[in-house]
Amino acid sequence: MSEKATCPACHAHLSGVYDALIGEKPACPSCGLPGDALREIEHARKRHADAELTAQLEAALIRAGKAEAELLKLRVRLRGIRQAFAEWEKEDSVYKPEWDYAEMGCQP
Repeated sequence: MSEKATCPACHAHLSGVYDALIGEKPACPSCGLPGDALREIEHARKRHADAELTAQLEAALIRAGKAEAELLKLRVRLRGIRQAFAEWEKEDSVYKPEWDYAEMGCQP
C-alpha cells in the first residue's frame, strides 16, 4: 500500500504528494507546488515552530512555490511561441527589403 500525504497548498491527499515530499517526484501532481516547498513546510511543522511563524512560512512557501510552478508553465508555452517565430523568421526575415516598405505603407 502506498503512502499518501496532503499538499498544504491545494489540500490534495495523494500518493503523488507523498512522492514529491520524499523527492521521487518534482511537485504536487494536483497544483504543481514544488517538492522543495513541500519538504520545507514539513520540516517546519516537525520542528514545532511557533504556530504563527509556521503559518507565515507555509503561506510564503506556498506563494513562492505556486509562482515557480506558473513560471515553469509559462516558459514551456513561451518555448513553443519562440520556435514558431524562429521558423517564420527563416521563411520571411524582417531584414528583407520588403519589410522596410511595409512599415512605410507602400510597395517596393
